[in-house]
Amino acid sequence: MERRLTDGRHDLFTRPGLGHLAGQLYGLLAQHPSLTVDSAAQLLGVTTRHTVTILSRLRRHRLIIKHTDGWARAKRDLRDHADRSS
Repeated sequence: MERRLTDGRHDLFTRPGLGHLAGQLYGLLAQHPSLTVDSAAQLLGVTTRHTVTILSRLRRHRLIIKHTDGWARAKRDLRDHADRSS
């Protein structure tokens, strides 16, 4: 739980950045090897459409990768790089 909260507090996940839900989803991916769009939406408490938008933003910054069972964290942590480029 503590790691999930710490991961989501990165500057990249502020309002001007990717937003707090992106931070929550990124943190959830530390606890789960992968998540489908539906399971991520359910865990976040938002629509699948909103979840797809969040996943798209995370993917654009190469923070997540496509996994056979949905989406997973990228092997490298590129949050600092993404924060500088956004």
